[in-house]
Formats: sequence, C-alpha cells, structure tokens
Amino acid sequence: MFDIERGLLTDGAVAREPLMEPEPDGVFAEGLRLGPNAAAAGLAADGGCQFYLVCAGLLEQHGKNLPAKSMIHVEPREEMLELRAGAAGACVLALRFPSPTGRPGSNPAKLGGRNAANYHMRPDYTAGAR
Repeated sequence: MFDIERGLLTDGAVAREPLMEPEPDGVFAEGLRLGPNAAAAGLAADGGCQFYLVCAGLLEQHGKNLPAKSMIHVEPREEMLELRAGAAGACVLALRFPSPTGRPGSNPAKLGGRNAANYHMRPDYTAGAR
C-alpha cells in the first residue's frame, strides 16, 4: 500500500516504493516520494504506456504546476519522464501497463477490430447508476 499520509522527505530526497514485482509483460506499479525540489527519473520503458498520478503535493512539468489528482500519460515510444517536485514535495503513483502480446485485449491497436456482438450487458446494469 502506498500511504500518502506518511509525510514527505527532506529537501531534494527521493524514495521509491515498489508496490508489486515487475511482470514479464512490463506491468509494474511504484510509489515515489519526492522531497521539496527533488527530481527523479520515471519508470523504464519496459512495457506499454505509463500513467503518473500526483497523490499529494505538486509536480512541475514543462512549465506547468500539477497539483494533487493530476495525471501524466506517457506513451511507450516517448522518452523517460523526469519528475520534478515543487517546493512542498510530492507523492506520485507510477503505473506501467503491459506491452502488447498475443493475449486478447492487450494490444490497443487491435481493439477496434473486435466484434461488438461478443460483449454482453449484465441484466442488472443501469447506465449512470452507482
């Protein structure tokens, strides 16, 4: 569990907390704690796309401030992301999705070719209901 209530680190410090073992297809999740003004490399491009969720604090990316609940998306072909915390530091959840494989549904480029008739609506489902 990535506990964002644990507090942040000292100025410039970085701590990485693996949340699972890396899977052969590239799936991985990690929590990053960045102290004030700290910088850290993103995840290696060993899989599919990546998402970074700012859970607490603030990241500074490309001249923009990204507060808590901001999301960064990185495509597999993009350069490794560098995360930069703001003056208060940041807690970031990093998620790497799988590389496309022969497993059905793992290759987004092929999803459009799937037969929509193969999907079934649950009888108890109501759109918009929670």
